[in-house]
Formats: sequence, C-alpha cells, structure tokens
Amino acid sequence: MPRCSAIRLRLRGIPLLIACACGPAAPAGSEVAVSYAQHFCTVQTECACEHDHVIPDCVDTVAREVTRMEDEALASGMRLDEGCLATILDRVDWFATCERYERFDEAPPTCPIYTADREVGDPCTRRGFHPPISECRAGLDCRGGFCRDLDAPQILQLGERCSDSVSLVPTGFLGVCADGLRCDSFGTTKCEVAPLPVSTGGVCTELTQCVEGNYCRNSMPEDWPSEDDPGTCMPATTKPSEPCVYVTECEQVACFDGYCYFPPAPLCPALTEWSERLEPG
Repeated sequence: MPRCSAIRLRLRGIPLLIACACGPAAPAGSEVAVSYAQHFCTVQTECACEHDHVIPDCVDTVAREVTRMEDEALASGMRLDEGCLATILDRVDWFATCERYERFDEAPPTCPIYTADREVGDPCTRRGFHPPISECRAGLDCRGGFCRDLDAPQILQLGERCSDSVSLVPTGFLGVCADGLRCDSFGTTKCEVAPLPVSTGGVCTELTQCVEGNYCRNSMPEDWPSEDDPGTCMPATTKPSEPCVYVTECEQVACFDGYCYFPPAPLCPALTEWSERLEPG
C-alpha cells in the first residue's frame, strides 16, 4: 500500500501545508487561501462558542471564499503582503487559546494580507476581516471608508463630530476628543466640554457623569438619569454573567438582556462573520 507523505511548499519563504501525496484530493483554492483555511478550520471547534457556527466542509469552503476575495483584491491592483500573511496565520493559531477580550493585547497584531499601501485618510474598502483585506498599509485599519491609525487617532476639537451615530459609546472611529472634552455620543454626537466627574456617593444627572469605575444609579433603571430623575454615583461591581438592571453597573462592558455581558473568545465573532458570509442570498 503506498505511503502518504505531506507535501510542503513555500511561498517566498512562508511554509504552506498543501496536501498529502495520496488520499483525499487537495482543497481547491490558491496556496494562500488553502493555508489560511487549514489554520482557521483547525481551531473552529475549540472555544465552545455560544452559537454553533461550525462551517461544514470547512477547508474547502473557506479556501474557495478566500480565493474569491483574493481574485477581487488582485483585480483592483492590490498586492500580497507576505509578512502580514505570516502574522495573520499566527493570529489564527492564537485563536485556539480561547483567550477572552481582556487578553486581546497579547494576540499577534492584525494587518491586511492584501494591500495597496494607502496612508491615513486615504479612501479604502474593507474586502475581508477574517482574513483582513483592504487597501490600507500595515498598521492602519479601514474604518468608515478611510484608512485610520487606531493607535494614534485624530484629535477632535470642540464641536467636531466624534460619533457617526447616536450610541452609548462613540461609533465610526472618527477620532478622540481633545483633553478637557468628551464625546456626547448619545446626544449631539459632537465633542463638548467635559464636566468634572462626580465622586462615589455624589449626585449625578447623566449616564457617564461619575468617576471611572462608578455608574449613575437613578430611581428608574429603564430611563437614563436626568435633572428630573437624578441618581447617585455607585461602584460598578456586578460581575460578568451576573444579573443586572442598570446598563452601566457591570465591571466590564455593559448590561444586555438582564445580564452583564461576558465577552466571547475572539474566535467566536470570527465564526459568526463566516457563517453570515456563507448564508445564501
């Protein structure tokens, strides 16, 4: 009986496990796509994600989709960033550790495996997130249609727009308000003068008026604090996964559907994105 052995190819110095010399047919797709699919599909069942988004025929399915994304990127004039590809494969392997978001800074960095080397402020289109593909150079991220440096955001002044929608936290990555200002993301969506924070036990009339680590507890948890229904600044000590009433009473993130949100392992939203991407229509 013939003995099977792995065939390993190298794409300009990056080792790619392609297939076995005998046995099942090799997955269809480019070398880059097959390598990404083999790394990603190895970890897809590791982290006990809340929603079952296991991808059937994972290697073939992911490799075909990434190859399609590659074809679009190349047709638009983008190029492969080989260093980034190696980093992204390491990042996917890190997913298998199932670390939560509070350890996310320990993960290998993200970067676009196909890029057009565009700079901060240049227009871009995010063509993929897992794996990332956009025109922005390594170190930048495509947010809101423009390349942005999330580590050195634009400093916004009084009256400048800081959120592209009305939300509990700023959205759109438009920048951060200058010292002494805050983003009124759930009101005007612009930078405004920040009031002095209220200490524990003090009276508060706004949702985010208390010192860090506190929340404003008013008499009507379904309504935000106001001049008509002021609250008291209290320590936000409710643990992840514990029941909650006030949206900002949790130690981490916020209260959703009656429980303090417990951030999933990074692999879980990646699987969610893939399942949505592959849904018919």
